Amino acid sequence: CLAMAPRQQVLRQLQLGSSFVKRDDGRYWIIMLAHMNKNSKATTFSIGPELTRAYDIYFSVVRPRLIGAKSHSYVFCKQTGEAPGPTFDFSEWTR
Repeated sequence: CLAMAPRQQVLRQLQLGSSFVKRDDGRYWIIMLAHMNKNSKATTFSIGPELTRAYDIYFSVVRPRLIGAKSHSYVFCKQTGEAPGPTFDFSEWTR
């Protein structure tokens, strides 16, 4: 779903406004700091423009319904709306 999908633990850590941002060019960008990468090097890449509308819908419609009254900045969450923890299995959730 992310084109150049990073490891599951990185998906679990993505947060709006810091590691997952929408820039002035209208595209979503993933900003992975060195500690988030296996090779300990910072990486920044944009999400394909064909996914922009899907993420816009996710952030405006789907994610608010998932998190309900809870408040956190994580891009993805548990089915209960809680922030992902160290045991959150992204692949299980998306199956």
